[in-house]
Amino acid sequence: MSLRSRGIDAIDIEILRILAKDCTTTINKISQAVGVSVPNVRKRIRRLKALGVIRGCKASIDPEVLGALTYLILFQAPGGEDGDTDISAVKSSEIERIFYSSKRGFGAVLARTLDPGGVDEIVRRIEKAGFQVENTIFIDREVGDEPWVPEKPLTKVQAKCSFCQSIIVGRPYTVVLDDGRILVFHNERCAEAYFKLNLDKGRLKG
Repeated sequence: MSLRSRGIDAIDIEILRILAKDCTTTINKISQAVGVSVPNVRKRIRRLKALGVIRGCKASIDPEVLGALTYLILFQAPGGEDGDTDISAVKSSEIERIFYSSKRGFGAVLARTLDPGGVDEIVRRIEKAGFQVENTIFIDREVGDEPWVPEKPLTKVQAKCSFCQSIIVGRPYTVVLDDGRILVFHNERCAEAYFKLNLDKGRLKG
């Protein structure tokens, strides 16, 4: 599904970039960075959560502090086809991430366990779910602990007035239409002029 069809615009993308860098960033700081009101940012974040784009915010803790052992388990579906197998059935507290290509039937599990024998139990669960474990790799070093952020992040979104199309300096005047579209203006006068012009042309229903 495309970003446009999901109703995600440039402001949403910038909000996501900010949260990807630090998910504890306050809504006030996000509002200042993207140039829209605090209620607007809050509404956008709620919508992105409802769409499943924002999946949560968690603390990233060095597993070595807890004495955890890290393993990468490579597996595939029988015959390399997805079939009726369901990898989600192996989820547990020891499994941090599951990566799976349903088209090719290949995947990987990133697991952390305090017990060296814990990885054997995870392997058994994967095989019980109908997958073939190809390899189990012990990870003794992680390179880079920064979260992934899209390249060339925008420093600031420059919103344009929906009426005169000039760049808005400062906080814009925002109008949310019944169909969910968000229009921004310099001020209330620009908004009134826009709606009067479009009503006169029959572009909007009164």
